[in-house]
Amino acid sequence: MATNFEDIPNEIILQEIYSYFSLKELYRIFYDLNQRFRDIIRLTTYLKFEVNNETINDQILTVFQSTIAHLTICFGNFDINRFTNVRVLILKYPSLKQRNAIRPEILPYLTSLKLSYPIEDKDLLNIIFSGRFPHLRKCEFDRILTDDKWSGAPEFRSVSVSVSGKYGIISLLRACPNLSRLTIIVYPEMETNSILLKYSISCPNHFTQLQYLFIRSSFDIFIGILKLISNLKSLIFDDISNGSFFDYTIDHFKSLKGILQNFHQLSYIRFTFNGLLDILKDSLLSIHSLLRYISPVCFSICTVISSHPISNDHNNF
Repeated sequence: MATNFEDIPNEIILQEIYSYFSLKELYRIFYDLNQRFRDIIRLTTYLKFEVNNETINDQILTVFQSTIAHLTICFGNFDINRFTNVRVLILKYPSLKQRNAIRPEILPYLTSLKLSYPIEDKDLLNIIFSGRFPHLRKCEFDRILTDDKWSGAPEFRSVSVSVSGKYGIISLLRACPNLSRLTIIVYPEMETNSILLKYSISCPNHFTQLQYLFIRSSFDIFIGILKLISNLKSLIFDDISNGSFFDYTIDHFKSLKGILQNFHQLSYIRFTFNGLLDILKDSLLSIHSLLRYISPVCFSICTVISSHPISNDHNNF
């Protein structure tokens, strides 16, 4: 006996059929069929939409403003206040008005936030890194100003960000002690080593949840941060300094080797050092048993050592 489309249960339509269509396609194909299919569309929890030059005046935004869950906005002058059920928000050019709308009372269900511009809005950063969003787990920012007055966001699990100096990264880690994934660029800043030493003593074993680390920084900051972590599975380091291989010594790599021996779950490593380190090749490969491949990077005066072939290297992030 043939089954009509109308006879298919709502659960199957919702989970097995609608999931293959974009919001635009759902609207054009199903919305005008009848009230039942309109209601099912409104039940979906994964509606995704990008506001750009072609879609800014689309009727979809009005029809589904209360049910869009994943929203990307390419304009700074677009009002986000009406999208109260958004779970994932991406602002490519966040304006002051948009930043002021990033508040828990306006976006109470926010789980992931990405802002593609440097953020110096202290009030907004304080709200984000002081645990005001109960469901927020993932943040991706450009460069931010850190503050040791943040009361903390222990619910955060993934952060991608750029900060300044050792103070910046320590302030971030103290605010987010339960991260499992961190992608960070630490720009140089004139400061003393006492800052990192102070916090490494006062915050022991705070970062046992961190398993995936990508860090672009100076070598000394890299070593200092590794001393605060214990359960890494994946480690990627890019040297941000302007030095050369003459700045590295065997002692540098002995120090790194000693720290890596404590990471018993480590399965992937990739280091990029400035300079062509042929002189220290043996020292580099002896840092960890996973490291088997070493190669200069084409069109760049730097050397990559990795646990996987350089040509097929994969970024675990």
